[in-house]
Amino acid sequence: MKKLVFVFMLLVSFFMQAQTKQQGIKFEHGKSWESILAKAKAEHKYVFVDCYTTWCGPCKYMAENVFTNDKVGQFYNENFICAKVQIDTTKEDNEEVKSFYKDAAAIDKKYKIRAYPTSLIFSAAGELVHRFVGAMGDSAFIQKGKESLSPSTQYYVMQKNFSQSLTDSSFLRRLTLNAYTIYDDYTQYFNAYIATQPTMFTKGNVDLMNRITRSTRDTGFKLIVNHQEEYDKVLGKGKANSFIVNILLNAELQKMFSGKGEKALTKESEERLTKAFPKQAKEVIALIKVTLYSELKDWKNYAPAISYYMKKYGAQVTSGSQLNEYAWNVFDHIDDKAILKEALEWSKKSFSGTNEQDPAVMDTYANLLYKLGSSKEAIDFETKVLKLAPDNDKTSYQETLAKMKKGEKTWTE
Repeated sequence: MKKLVFVFMLLVSFFMQAQTKQQGIKFEHGKSWESILAKAKAEHKYVFVDCYTTWCGPCKYMAENVFTNDKVGQFYNENFICAKVQIDTTKEDNEEVKSFYKDAAAIDKKYKIRAYPTSLIFSAAGELVHRFVGAMGDSAFIQKGKESLSPSTQYYVMQKNFSQSLTDSSFLRRLTLNAYTIYDDYTQYFNAYIATQPTMFTKGNVDLMNRITRSTRDTGFKLIVNHQEEYDKVLGKGKANSFIVNILLNAELQKMFSGKGEKALTKESEERLTKAFPKQAKEVIALIKVTLYSELKDWKNYAPAISYYMKKYGAQVTSGSQLNEYAWNVFDHIDDKAILKEALEWSKKSFSGTNEQDPAVMDTYANLLYKLGSSKEAIDFETKVLKLAPDNDKTSYQETLAKMKKGEKTWTE
C-alpha cells in the first residue's frame, strides 16, 4: 500500500509540474476583436497584438524563439491579453485566420502597419497607446513590454503630451527616437529637440543625428552638410565627408533601382550633384559608378571605375569587408594584370589588424596571388587559410587549394 501511495504522489507531482510549466505567450484563439477588447476590460489589462505576415522571416523568428520563452510568457500573460493578427492572406489559411480577415484588414488600415513584425499595445478601453517594430531577443522584448505599461514611455501618450513638453529635452529626445524606430515622421519632435540645445555638435547629439539621419531630406543631413568642421571636431577629420557621401550614394542608387529610375548615371545627375554638393560630388560620382557597374555586372566598365576610385579615394576606405569586396570583384572578373596588382594591395590591407585571422578575407589574397602567377606563394597562403577555417567551412578552401595544385582556374570563366 505504501508503495502505491508513493507512486500516486509521484504522478500527482508530475501532473502539477506539467500544469504549472510555462508555455510562452498564451495567445487568444477563436475570438473577435471586440471580444478580445472585452476580455481586456474585464481583467483590467492592456492588449498586446502581434501583427505579422506568413512570408516575414523576423515574424517567424519571434514566433519560434521569443514568444515560446517562459520568462516572456510569464510577463506578457500577467500584463496583457495577447492576440496574433495575420495581415496577409494565403490559400493555406485555416478557418480561424479566415474568420479574422475583416478585423485584420481594419487593423492594418486604421493603424497603418508599415513593417513586420509590428507590435501594437492597446489600453483596456481599446485605445492605441504604444507601438514597437521588429524582431528582438527575450530581454529586449520584455523591456519593450514594460515600456508599454507606463504612460511616460507609451509613444502615443507621449505624442499627445508633445505640445506641453517643448522645453523638456529628455522627453523630446525619447519621443524622436520612438518615432524613428517605428518609421513614423519624427521631424517636428527632432526640430523641437534642436531648439533646446545650445549646440547639436556634442558627442550625444552627433550620435543621435547619425542614428536617425537616412536621407538628404532629413534635418540631420542638412545640419551636418552646413557644419562639417564642427562634426569633424566631435568624431574626427573626414567623418562628415564620409557620412555625406554615403547618404548621397544611397539616395542616387535608390533612384536608379527604384523600378522607375534609369539604371545609369546621367549627365543631368552629375551636374545636379556638382551644383548641390561641390565638395563631395566627384567622390560620390566615382563611387556611384563602382557600385552601379558591380550591380549591373558590367565588369568591363567596373575595372577602370574601381581603379580610379581607389587611386583617388582609397585611403578613406577603411572597412575590411569593403576592401575585400572590391578585391574579389577584380580577381573574379578582371584579367588586367595592372588592376590585379592594385587589388592585391587592397586585399592585403583588408586583413590587416582585426581581420588578420579571417580565412574568408585572406582567401581573396591567395587567389589574387595565384591569378597573378605566384602559384607557390598562393598555395602556401591558401594552406594557411585552410588551417584557420572552422571545420564546418573547410570544403570550399580545400577545393580551391586542390585547383591551385593542379594548375586549374579558381575564378569565374
